[in-house]
Amino acid sequence: MVQLVCFVGGEIKEVDVEQEEVNLQLNEVNLELKELKLELEEVNQELKEVNQELEEVNVDIEVMTREANELRKLLYDIQVRFQRRVCLDGI
Repeated sequence: MVQLVCFVGGEIKEVDVEQEEVNLQLNEVNLELKELKLELEEVNQELKEVNQELEEVNVDIEVMTREANELRKLLYDIQVRFQRRVCLDGI
């Protein structure tokens, strides 16, 4: 027998509990904790995969941004050349 002291409804009560019951409850809690740990490991793995995908997306965005900037520069150069030509040719 194990004697537990509990605070219930504003009063302290002593409760006698069989050691086996306590052990069974502890085993259940341990099993639940192991299940939660496995779930957390799965979630962690999924987060790692998502993080890898996000890194790949970021690289793609950087490449697209560079390409867009190069295209803007090219478009600007074309506009400047066209304006010069218009001025020179008097179109």
